[in-house]
Formats: sequence, C-alpha cells, structure tokens
Amino acid sequence: MKKIKKNMKCKEKILVGALELFVERGFDGTSIASIVKHTGVSNGAMYHHFGSKEELINEVFFLVHKVMKEEMLGVLKDSMDIREKFYAIWSIGIRWALNNPEKKRFLNMFSNSPYMEKLWTRSVTSQFNFLCSIFDEANKSEIIVDMDADYLLCHMKSSSDAMALYLRLHPEKYSEVFLKNSFKTFWRSIINI
Repeated sequence: MKKIKKNMKCKEKILVGALELFVERGFDGTSIASIVKHTGVSNGAMYHHFGSKEELINEVFFLVHKVMKEEMLGVLKDSMDIREKFYAIWSIGIRWALNNPEKKRFLNMFSNSPYMEKLWTRSVTSQFNFLCSIFDEANKSEIIVDMDADYLLCHMKSSSDAMALYLRLHPEKYSEVFLKNSFKTFWRSIINI
C-alpha cells in the first residue's frame, strides 16, 4: 500500500493509515482514535466505513490478500504444468514478501492473531480459491501426495515465508537459480514418490 496522500479517498486513507499503525504499534497498541488522528479523517467518517477495529483489521487483511492474489494470477499461465504452477505460486510469494515488507509484516501479525482463525475459511474460499483448484488438480493427477488443500496452502506458505526471511537476511543470495534450486526442497516434500 502507499503512504497516505491528500488526494486519497477517505476509506483508502483509513486503510493505508491503519496498516501503517498496525505494523508499527500492533493491533492492541493501535486505537481507532490513533488511526483517526494519523489519517486526518473524522470519527464520523471512520465509523461510516468501519463499525469496529476488528472490522477494519479484517478489511486491511482482505485488501492485502487481494493485492497478493492479483500478483499471483499475473504469473500463472494455462500452459504451465503442475510443477511450474507450484513454482510460480511459491516464488511469487517470496518476491511479493521481499517487495512489500510492510504488508508482509501485517500478514505475519494477522496470521498469529485470533483474527486469522475467524477468517481462515472465508479467506481461502474467497481469496485463494484458484489455488485450491490447482491443488485439487495436482491431487487428482497423483503428482503430489494427496493432501488437504488447506494443509498444502499452509505448507507452501511456511516454505516461501522461510525463504523470504532467509533472503531478507542474505540478499546477496537472491537469484533465479537460487530460487529454483531452493524450490526443489519444497517440491520434494509434496511429490508423490
């Protein structure tokens, strides 16, 4: 997300400002009043768009997921085989995390909060149903070990998150060759041998 700009619409200002404050102060350390002050919107405008802080947190989550989904869909091609699709999804997760550190920190906070448990099914169903289709295709083809789509998504996320962290700590290691070689570790963990 971009920093707050004067020409932004009210709701966009709130979402951008809330993300900044949530990442800086955490969910508990960020009040509605602090978001109102940070964004320069009125209390009335805040409550017109969001009935509660939890609703705002969830909306930021879905907005960040939407941006990530668009990037993932942008790299997927119908002509790709299953392995290529998995690599595209896995590697875009890493690239996205490296290019969007503030959003990634927000997602990490959200993932470890009670909000995630409440939204997990809705998130996977509405935001990443295209991944479930790819996972189902892989399961049916018996290319990968038959596993639940939710588990596979968690497993892929943890693998790409670990690689993004490693590359943040060791940016000199980043290259396409390194990514492709690293992907082999993840692929071997799910392939049906």
